Amino acid sequence: MKYQKELDNIPQCPPKDAEAKVTDSFRFVFDPVCIKSFIPQALTQPTRMSATNDPVQKCSLTGLSFFTSDVAAVRVYNNIKMIKKHKKARIGSHLAEGTLDPKDGLQSAVKCEHFDLHPSKNSCLENKFKIVSVL
Repeated sequence: MKYQKELDNIPQCPPKDAEAKVTDSFRFVFDPVCIKSFIPQALTQPTRMSATNDPVQKCSLTGLSFFTSDVAAVRVYNNIKMIKKHKKARIGSHLAEGTLDPKDGLQSAVKCEHFDLHPSKNSCLENKFKIVSVL
């Protein structure tokens, strides 16, 4: 896994039900789409990791958030924007669409049209996603 060092410290992460599969998905990104758009919050906001003892939340923070629909992604983005006014600078300003495949990593179960991807060591997601709208 790409962030194996972080995963080693979290029990059952990725989750046991995580799968490598094909999924059309959406993600918040920066313009232009680059590697910066695919770094987990555990690395971009390490204080969030240290603020929780919950292994499920820590596991989610080491994954990358994706959505199964553009509507769900926009809804979550707008909720985050209302709560944290400067979050846009940390999570991206655009919505991108792409297709994940089994070699990209392990996907958690979908809950409310959201899932986490724990990327494989050689995944190159920035080449697979294209911007579809401004958020």
